[in-house]
Amino acid sequence: MSHFQPCVVDLEQIAHWLRNWLQNHSSEGQNFVLEGDANFLQAKIIDSFQLIELISAIEEEFGFQFNFDQLQDPRFPTVNGLSQLLFEGLSP
Repeated sequence: MSHFQPCVVDLEQIAHWLRNWLQNHSSEGQNFVLEGDANFLQAKIIDSFQLIELISAIEEEFGFQFNFDQLQDPRFPTVNGLSQLLFEGLSP
């Protein structure tokens, strides 16, 4: 069940949720600093299985369904970029 309603979600809320999720599910534990534009896949913060978990968690938390183009978007593997994609997708 989603904790956020699309009409009240902003970029900061999305980015905060993503950072928390990544820190709680990271292969590195919580011993890393993730800049907003850092590629969390290249930095091996999460692996491919955790990426699937992240996508599923986003869909559950925000009631958002990714399409193929969004998953291929070069902004996807960064907190700032993924936040922007979600914000754009949730905006009316």
